[in-house]
Amino acid sequence: MFTASSQLNVTLICGPTDMRKAIDGLCNIVAYDLEKRAL
Repeated sequence: MFTASSQLNVTLICGPTDMRKAIDGLCNIVAYDLEKRAL
């Protein structure tokens, strides 16, 4: 559930996504991409 907040950071990463992966696989892809971008 989302709540109303004056500060809400949202990150969108565009590109193809393999929807055959389970939620854990998709989370790993997102975490890896966010770590790569932070460097």
